[in-house]
Amino acid sequence: MFDRLVELVHVVSKNKVSRIEIIGDASNYNTLVHQLYDGIQTGKFDTIEAAAAELYNSQPNNKNFKHLLYTLEKRLLNTLFFIDVNKPNYNQLAKAYYTCQKNVAAVNILAGKTANQIAISLAERTIRKAIQFEFTDIVVNLARYLKIKYAGDSSKSKKYLFYKSILEEYRELLDAEIYAEDCHQYIVYVHAKSGVSERVLLEKAIRQTNQLKKILDKFHSYRFKYIAYSAIVMQYEMAQEFDRVIEICNEALDFFKSNPSRSSNTPIFNFSTKIAASQTVKKNYDAAQLAIKDCLSLVTEGGQNWYLVLFYHFILSMHSKNYQKAYELILTAQNHKNYTKLPPNIKEVWEVYAAYVHYFIRIEKINPIEINGKKLRKFRYYKFLNEVPIYSKDKRGINISILILQTIFLLQAKKYDVMIERIDALKQYCYKYLKKNDSYRSNCFIQMLIKLVEAHFHKVGAIRKANAYLQKLKAYPMEISLQTSEVEIVPYEDLWQHVIDSVEAEFKYIKPKKQA
Repeated sequence: MFDRLVELVHVVSKNKVSRIEIIGDASNYNTLVHQLYDGIQTGKFDTIEAAAAELYNSQPNNKNFKHLLYTLEKRLLNTLFFIDVNKPNYNQLAKAYYTCQKNVAAVNILAGKTANQIAISLAERTIRKAIQFEFTDIVVNLARYLKIKYAGDSSKSKKYLFYKSILEEYRELLDAEIYAEDCHQYIVYVHAKSGVSERVLLEKAIRQTNQLKKILDKFHSYRFKYIAYSAIVMQYEMAQEFDRVIEICNEALDFFKSNPSRSSNTPIFNFSTKIAASQTVKKNYDAAQLAIKDCLSLVTEGGQNWYLVLFYHFILSMHSKNYQKAYELILTAQNHKNYTKLPPNIKEVWEVYAAYVHYFIRIEKINPIEINGKKLRKFRYYKFLNEVPIYSKDKRGINISILILQTIFLLQAKKYDVMIERIDALKQYCYKYLKKNDSYRSNCFIQMLIKLVEAHFHKVGAIRKANAYLQKLKAYPMEISLQTSEVEIVPYEDLWQHVIDSVEAEFKYIKPKKQA
């Protein structure tokens, strides 16, 4: 309940809604409802327990406090109808969408009150706007209503037939959009599940997307094209057919760029980021750079999409061995005023990127110079080494990055005995959580670090013992996911070379610790 309220308060306050339902009479502003609203908006009440303690000196299960939560939720929902969509932060598409949605609600209320003349008039004005902007579900709902209203009036037979034809046309389009959604959601759903056979997933995804391809040229709505192209692209991503990913993304971009009045920048941005990722995997770094430049032109500096573009640029820099550029990007990200406002999970990922930059500073691949008076945030080296990532499925990728980086930091510092202990922890993590389907490359790299310890940190011995896993790495393609926490920050082949460069040409026999 409290999380719902936080979300609602964010929407209302972000859109600067006039205090119609929230405050009512200005003289009554200090009521508990307003105190709860203000406390959530300002961050004073960051938990439900804090709100209950402040307002009722009680626990959240207090009956009066729970009633207060529901009262605020009801008023916030009412206030949504007073959002002014004519403000500059709404583009033409967004204005049309929210206007149509509010009008549909008004039509339903008016029809329920038997105010048929105004309801029909409003429905006809709204359906024209919905057709213009291709809001298929709204067109279908309003066409159904208007067809019913005109069916029994013989003097309005032309309108009946008109809305009947509209309903038939858009119902077919809506079915296509729903099918595209089913295809895309199935791929997302199964991809998110652990332990699913990749072969089974790909076989069903291919069957579904093949059907999508057959109807791709038949329907031209913004929503259908966006979802269909997204599903097809994701299928090729899973199959690691990056040439096809780039081909389909370019086809999608051709459609959306040729229909600017009917769409937002969202599909252009999303397909451009996929091109950037695919070109990076294919080592076409110049092409990836061009895609990133296109993405930057579509985002506002400091926004979450801006940080997402910086992420792709950072990964491109790391993969193309332009480590100095990666350093500059970390400086840019960390020194922006919005960095502290990033969601905790996104900020955590950026902190790990920064830790990799500090590693490259330590092995003298980066010169940590100040740029325009900016410098890296302080890196708590020992705190980072002592972090113990808590396993969770959605943090698996970032956990692997942390554990590997901790290990190679210790190697660079020649703390061999501590590194051996860390390798034992990596072995257990590898056994429990890393599977061939989704973490094969990480598994191979960890095995290479294990072989380094088995070779007693001897360079030639480590190279020889780890060679089989190095060849497996080279034979198994790397992926770059839109899930930024799951990406391979530095290609393991490159990281291994840096590890080997840190190893001396003599044995380091570490006396085993006595068992307690």
